[in-house]
Amino acid sequence: MNPTKIAINLTLAVVIGLGIWFTQHHKPVPAPSTPVSSMPEQMPHFTMQDTEGVMRDSKKWNGKVLIVNYWATWCPPCREEMPVLIEFQNQYASQGVQVLGVAVDDLEQVKDFMDTHGINFPVVVGEDDAIELGKKMGNRIAALPYTAIFDRNGKTLYAQPGKVTEKSLEQAITPSL
Repeated sequence: MNPTKIAINLTLAVVIGLGIWFTQHHKPVPAPSTPVSSMPEQMPHFTMQDTEGVMRDSKKWNGKVLIVNYWATWCPPCREEMPVLIEFQNQYASQGVQVLGVAVDDLEQVKDFMDTHGINFPVVVGEDDAIELGKKMGNRIAALPYTAIFDRNGKTLYAQPGKVTEKSLEQAITPSL
């Protein structure tokens, strides 16, 4: 194995370990009524490539409640929360809610995962650029999974490292429906 692959694998192992520790030792980050310095007040603008090679601009989702979920195919908690996100997209799309996946992973693995698991929401794919975007959304330690939710005007409602639940998502979006 070449030194670059070893470094990437070690980095991924550390990120997974930190994500698991963080998930077990921290509660969800409170949303707008309690200011948290690591959370942006507004969603940062971004463009990233989706699984079909199309550049997606975040402005496309202006006017929607946007649930941005950072994940990877190799991340067990990420895989576990996918059915919740799929069901959430089904249940709330008609009310202006959009789930967006940000995969920190290999494009082909993401496509295979999406096909196998019936992902029904758009997914953009990146490695370093996805991690940098996550940091701009408050994910300072690059934990996976990580979810940030923005209201119809792009204002931050909620951010949580670790696996989300249907209840936590509902509580975060209800005021904006």
